[in-house]
Amino acid sequence: MLIEACKNSKKLYEQEFEKVLLAETADYYRLESNALITDTSCADYLEHAHKRLQEEYERINSYLSPSTEKKLISAFLNEYIGESHSQTLLTMESSGLVQMIRNGRTDELVLVYNMFSRREASFELLRNHIRDYIMNEGSKLVQDDKLKNEELVVRLIDLREAINDLHVNSM
Repeated sequence: MLIEACKNSKKLYEQEFEKVLLAETADYYRLESNALITDTSCADYLEHAHKRLQEEYERINSYLSPSTEKKLISAFLNEYIGESHSQTLLTMESSGLVQMIRNGRTDELVLVYNMFSRREASFELLRNHIRDYIMNEGSKLVQDDKLKNEELVVRLIDLREAINDLHVNSM
């Protein structure tokens, strides 16, 4: 309806409606995400974020101009998995990335991947955390003086297979 009313003036839509919508959306999700991140696990937070993302797509399809989609989704993602929350989510002590990997929670890892891959800076942070995890675990094995050469090789292969299994199971 709004799109029809502003059909003759895209500038009116962008300046009078879209600009305000994007600012209000960012404010709303900033407040919500700040409250949620302190009270939930990483997986619960990302499940909620995914639900909100789907709601935004429904709103876009229902009554917003297609030109608003990229801007609105970006505003949402910047608040939910932007710089202020990505690091916190990945490093949550009892539910972050390391716990997901160690406990084989592939469904949660898929959720992390799906949300973080939508925002380049967050995805880069995720890649770095995975790389660091693999390097740290491998270094612990290499530096363990109790492991003999054969056992070290077996344990390194086990680590590689565990990481590959997570990748295969998440597809």
